[in-house]
Amino acid sequence: MNKKLLCFAVMAQFAVAAAFGQIDLNGKVKIYGIPADKHDHDKIQQQEDNSELLKGFTAIEDSVRAALHQRGTEQWEIDLHVSVLKKEFLDKKLGRGIYADGPLEPADHTPVVMPPCTNLDFETGDFTGWSGFIGDNQTSSFGPLNNQVSGIVSTTQNAALSDATARHTIMTVAGGTDPCGGFPVVAPGGQYSVRLGGTTPNYQGEILEQTFTVSPSSTNVTYQYAVVLNDGGHAPADQPYFKIEVLDQNGIVIDTCVQYYVTAGGSIPGFLPCVAPTSYKPWTIVSIDLSAQVNQDVTIRFTVAGCTQSGHYGYAYIDAACSQLAVALNFCPGNPTVVLTAPSGFVSYQWVDGSGNPIPGATGQTYTIPNATVGTNFSVEMTAVTNCVSILTFTLQYTDIYSPITTTNIDCWGASNGQVSTLGNSGVPPYTYQWNNGPTSPTQANLPPGMYVVTTTDSLGCQVIDTAYVVEPPRLDTSAIVYSFCPGDQEVTFVAPPGYSIYTWTVPSGVTIIAGQNTSTIIVTGAALGQEISCVYQTPPACAIYDSIFVGLIPPTVVFNPDSTNNVFTPNGDGFNDYFFPYFDYTVTQGWNQLLPVSQQLPQPNGDPTTYDFERMYIGTYELHVYDRWGMEVYTTNEISAGWDGKVNSNSKEANPGVYYWIAKMTSRCKEDQTPVESTGFVHLIRK
Repeated sequence: MNKKLLCFAVMAQFAVAAAFGQIDLNGKVKIYGIPADKHDHDKIQQQEDNSELLKGFTAIEDSVRAALHQRGTEQWEIDLHVSVLKKEFLDKKLGRGIYADGPLEPADHTPVVMPPCTNLDFETGDFTGWSGFIGDNQTSSFGPLNNQVSGIVSTTQNAALSDATARHTIMTVAGGTDPCGGFPVVAPGGQYSVRLGGTTPNYQGEILEQTFTVSPSSTNVTYQYAVVLNDGGHAPADQPYFKIEVLDQNGIVIDTCVQYYVTAGGSIPGFLPCVAPTSYKPWTIVSIDLSAQVNQDVTIRFTVAGCTQSGHYGYAYIDAACSQLAVALNFCPGNPTVVLTAPSGFVSYQWVDGSGNPIPGATGQTYTIPNATVGTNFSVEMTAVTNCVSILTFTLQYTDIYSPITTTNIDCWGASNGQVSTLGNSGVPPYTYQWNNGPTSPTQANLPPGMYVVTTTDSLGCQVIDTAYVVEPPRLDTSAIVYSFCPGDQEVTFVAPPGYSIYTWTVPSGVTIIAGQNTSTIIVTGAALGQEISCVYQTPPACAIYDSIFVGLIPPTVVFNPDSTNNVFTPNGDGFNDYFFPYFDYTVTQGWNQLLPVSQQLPQPNGDPTTYDFERMYIGTYELHVYDRWGMEVYTTNEISAGWDGKVNSNSKEANPGVYYWIAKMTSRCKEDQTPVESTGFVHLIRK
């Protein structure tokens, strides 16, 4: 057979020889990854020695041995490869291992779809938004992992590399640097990253993935990785490996150029030697253009594993972020210089003019145009570390910077505790601020009501003007002060609503407060008709209430409005409801009660009065007449404090139970208002 064809045939056999077992130097196969009820080593050994089952394998074995001898491979390694191929040959015939039904199916990867950019950078300090799996690399480093189990397998942050139970580990800046490569365990610019795997070999493999919906603002996904691989000297299909996959919502690779796969080896591009036979790749950044996947679900998956022979390890550090895939430009009227900035995460850039010609020397992430013109077209070609090329085309337009004002209005009328605050964005920092009232800081506090205008300017001279209004609420005005006054009164009492901690009274010139300042009740001298008496009361932090009245005359009808529903009394001497008073309406008179000494205050409803000073309630003259159903007067009095006790005036006999008609007449004590007020009604006398 032609040697080249033989070599090709041998390598093809190696590619399919998924090493499911670990072979010792004597060529004996040790079975791993098979369920316990199938661990029948003696039977397996007998099967491997069974010449009937091995029919057809001899030719393969002879070709492989010849090819390996030709390459100068050592005898023990030749025996190892032949043993792997023999096992693969028998597994296929007998339905063992990965050819058996069920036991080695991958774990369920049904995704939980997350919103765009959900903790891609792990900056929440945990695995929010991510799904994890562990498994065994016992078949092939081309995947998938065997015996997959879903779940995040983690111990503590910054767990030791030697901790075999720390399969998914949150790393913090306190974790320092990797002992092999000396690079930081957290990607530059962040506080957290994740480490997959560790230095424990034994086939261990780890997966971390996230499925998210791509939005117009998250079309540029940038991931960073750093890898350490322990070279076992095996064929590529058996080596420790690291893999990054980006899949569409059907689980299909989006574009082969955005994927990454590497196995341990002596000279891997981008890797540096550590302690032999280990090599590492420091933090590398890769950008993925997901513009074609807007409003679709995408999965990014990271996998790392040790070798299939159980003796060598691999581990990786990962981080990610997302943003809009767009060119940032800053172009201001009056400043012809434009700075163009392409998205980060690409290894090379080439800026192209509107005619499609590459601009000489414009190969950086940023490009400055000295004499820019609105409407000019440009594009940038960006190449990722995976050799993917993304092209962004755009037209020069003036930059809109933003500096919206946040306003805190005044909480109470008359205060000066408003606030305005702004913060420039979308331009090129630093920003400067100029307010219409003078200050140059972004925030102003303790402001009175008014209009506030700020001009925000970025470092390129782009400006934006924004206006806000600080508003104060209306004053809390009322007229709740109670008083009694007739011209000529020497002293007048004014009562504000009780229950507040602060009272501040204001009286006009010529009026003197002789008692009660800073309380709810004051007594003054010198009061006259038409004067304004004011009181401001509050209990901080509640707003103040502004109470004001103009001194005037109050007619008796306001105070004495008989209650038509209170028309029953029972004069039986029990001390309750023994008298009828035509003027008793407690809902009206209770406010006026506060003007009287306690001994003269009106009783509760249905009680009997003591002695009151009715003159302070505007009653000058008073008369009451009570008539029976035949029109005969049974009771009359001019004493307002004397209620009808149910007896007949002429003979002091008890009047018969029944309904009686009454008439009450009153005049004001104020000479300025002597118009009589007459009230009438019915009362029901009941004897118990």
